[in-house]
This record gives sequence, C-alpha cells and structure tokens, in this order.
Amino acid sequence: MTTGGDYRHALQALTLASRQGAADERDDETRRLLREIRDAQREQLAEYRRVTERSLELQQRAVTRQEQIGHLYRYLFATGIVGVG
Repeated sequence: MTTGGDYRHALQALTLASRQGAADERDDETRRLLREIRDAQREQLAEYRRVTERSLELQQRAVTRQEQIGHLYRYLFATGIVGVG
C-alpha cells in the first residue's frame, strides 16, 4: 500500500528533477549567450584594428605628402621659381 509520505517523496523528487532540468537549460542558454557576446566582441575588436590600421596608414601617407610638398616648395623658393609676394 502507498502512503501519503511516498507520494510526497515522489513529488519532491519529481519537482527537484524538474528544477534541475530548468537550471540546466538556463545554464546552457547562459553559455550560449556568453559565447555570442564573446564572438561579437572579437569581431568588434578585429574591425577596430582594421579601421585603426587604415587610419594610421592614411595619416602616414598625408605626412609623407606634406614633407614632399615642403621639399618641393623649398626647392622652388631656393631656385627663385617661387618668390615671396
């Protein structure tokens, strides 16, 4: 014969198993979300690096061009091709 205690024990075991399953699902979902966040951060960092490298490259080219123009102007001024107004 089954007693009320047996039913309670079975219900508690079933409830505990259900809670554990829900907790496992939440843990899996948390891990999945954390992986997505990590991957997004990696992509963002890679894009930041690309943009930063491109910006540095453009700045270096601009400085080189300014130096070349400065040398040309000094040459033209020294040869008398360009005078001071």
